[in-house]
Amino acid sequence: MSLDLNAMFAQNLDKIEGAGEALQNKMQETLSKKEVSPQKMLSLQFELGQYNALLQATSTVAKSIMDTTKSVIQRAG
Repeated sequence: MSLDLNAMFAQNLDKIEGAGEALQNKMQETLSKKEVSPQKMLSLQFELGQYNALLQATSTVAKSIMDTTKSVIQRAG
């Protein structure tokens, strides 16, 4: 069993892109209305927080992989 990091990272990027597009569409839809309820704003804020958490998690994993790769290269060299 092998671990394909490129495929895993690409899959996460696709999820981020899809989530970003969905969030942007919801925000544009909300802004097109004359009045926005506080509940809708809270819902959008929550979704933005989820999107941000996904970005941070992917960034953290990518940094960890890069740091580990550098460490292995330094030890091998």
